[in-house]
Amino acid sequence: MKLFFIKQRFNPYGGAELYLKSVINHLKKNFEIHLLTTNWEEVEGLYIHLVNSKNLISKDLGFALSARKYLKSLKDDFIAVSFDRTLYQHIYRASDGCHLRWLENRKKYLEGALKGLSFVVNPKHQIIKWLEKKCLLVSKVVITNSNMVKEDFGKFYGTKVYEKCRVIYNGVDLKKFFPVNKEKKIELRRSLGIPQDSAVILFVGSGYFRKGLIFLLKAMSLLPKEYVLVVVGKEKRLKEFKLFTKKLQIDKRVFFFGAQRDVLKFYHAGDVFVLPTVYDPFSNTCLEALACGLPVITTIANGASELIINGKNGFTVELPVDHEKLAVLIDTVYKSLEPMKKFALETAKAHSIEDSVKKFVEVIKCVY
Repeated sequence: MKLFFIKQRFNPYGGAELYLKSVINHLKKNFEIHLLTTNWEEVEGLYIHLVNSKNLISKDLGFALSARKYLKSLKDDFIAVSFDRTLYQHIYRASDGCHLRWLENRKKYLEGALKGLSFVVNPKHQIIKWLEKKCLLVSKVVITNSNMVKEDFGKFYGTKVYEKCRVIYNGVDLKKFFPVNKEKKIELRRSLGIPQDSAVILFVGSGYFRKGLIFLLKAMSLLPKEYVLVVVGKEKRLKEFKLFTKKLQIDKRVFFFGAQRDVLKFYHAGDVFVLPTVYDPFSNTCLEALACGLPVITTIANGASELIINGKNGFTVELPVDHEKLAVLIDTVYKSLEPMKKFALETAKAHSIEDSVKKFVEVIKCVY
């Protein structure tokens, strides 16, 4: 049986792409694995089919139409599993979550009312909304990586879509992500130019506005000078954030490292992981941080918050904009590090990549 995965483009920093690579590696012994995409790195045992995404209106729409045309031309039996909002698949893994919820949260926390209306009626968002609805309706099974996304689909698209959903949390590679001792942590801080005896708060995420960095910076301005913030991830408007740290007079305590292919050393150098995101279906970084023994503070707008037990392995906040509460929680967690570190690791061990992929494969076999 041929198994076709659908993913428009490969982002080396993307959680969905890395998860897909893990799924492919686990399946290629039992299936003939194919991938429909516009670009991808070569992988042994994987047949790559390049389709274009050219379209006058939208690349997303162009890719969805091209993928549907290609799959409809096939004469052999196959199972199609899409990691993007497309129009012809048996299984859809909603890696990007619910777009309508993202628009709602963005308007609420990041935009003024008038500007918010402008992006709601923006053709790009109208196309994504149309694709999302069509994708959910044509798929036999929808895999969500959190109950939050499943509930959102039920709210915005109704019972028929809700009943198709199967929740499978993301998994973490426990061989790659693990804790280190105090000596190693100090050594890494020295190599990165971070004060060795400081309380290191870590933020990892690309797209600082959506990930809520602005709220974390405000929280940092309320914390004592012993607290420093390490920021890892890609951001086009980095200059604005650096200027904001100067305005808050915390620029000497915030270290920007940009996009990194290997984030492990940053987890190992940190004490507490904080992601006050405005919307995340399930942030892989939270699970990676837990696996490295870092307590996690995030918002309920992050599907990964479903793994956080307040006071045990971190805390969740209801509103990303509540930077005062965020500051209090950061201080609370840092003063209770040891017991929280142990529980954080236990949480991660219950969510290995192997277990996640196994559940994913079971869904594929059910459809097969």
